[in-house]
Amino acid sequence: MKKHIVLAVALAGGLFLAQSEAKAQGAYVKLGGAYNFGVASERNYNETATQTNSQTGSTYNVSYEKVNVNYGKGITAGGTVGYMFNEHVGAELGIGYLIGGKNELKDIRTNNGNSESYESEVSSRMLLLQPALVISAGMEGINPYARLGLVAAKGSVTGTDINMGDGDKYEQETKLSGGWGLGLQAGLGVEFKMSDNMAFFSEVTMNNLSYSPDKAEVTKASYNGKDVLGEFTTNDKETEFVDDYSFNSNDQPSDSEPDKSSKFNMPFSSVGVGVGIKFNF
Repeated sequence: MKKHIVLAVALAGGLFLAQSEAKAQGAYVKLGGAYNFGVASERNYNETATQTNSQTGSTYNVSYEKVNVNYGKGITAGGTVGYMFNEHVGAELGIGYLIGGKNELKDIRTNNGNSESYESEVSSRMLLLQPALVISAGMEGINPYARLGLVAAKGSVTGTDINMGDGDKYEQETKLSGGWGLGLQAGLGVEFKMSDNMAFFSEVTMNNLSYSPDKAEVTKASYNGKDVLGEFTTNDKETEFVDDYSFNSNDQPSDSEPDKSSKFNMPFSSVGVGVGIKFNF
């Protein structure tokens, strides 16, 4: 009799553990969005200069305003597919899209009342792939978690330059693209259980990312409202960024071939705050 009771208890305990384990395992999908604050920025300056000439002499004043330029700031939205191997360990792949915030620079020069200004506005659009390892506390109700993984970025950076002076206006748009940005990503978050199959989550994310474009192309150019892009040669419009190249002043560049320039990195690192919904299957 006692053996039957012990056996029944053991079977019940095993069934309970199996159900708990099965409940902890499984696939899920997350949908959400975040706002990213740029870090590790390029340092640049807005410049305002004034020169006045008079019979008594010339006066020149100039002031600088620091501007931090980061291409990873802005809004991201996307989804994640994941699988928990047990209640504490899982893996996931996130796919997001970054709508980068604007980076603006200005240079204004005034000479005896005559002004010339240069304005630049740059922003990014990036597809983000984020594979990660997930570590969960495995708690009911309110469940903290962390993730650590990689991030790969593919997209473009577009800049618009406007130069105005002596009543004339020149406007140009340039698109930088090609290549991949690679880095690390991590997140700390909390899930709030809404039902057996649904949870709300809030998290802080971190991306350590830089992007090096392969090429640049002038896509728009106008002078006093007139389209002048057709006057550009291929060498004027296109630039290839390469690791190594040589230049000889005696060699004339071909108009039918892109210009060449050295590769460089653009900072995309960010810290973000996001929210979303998780669906368990």
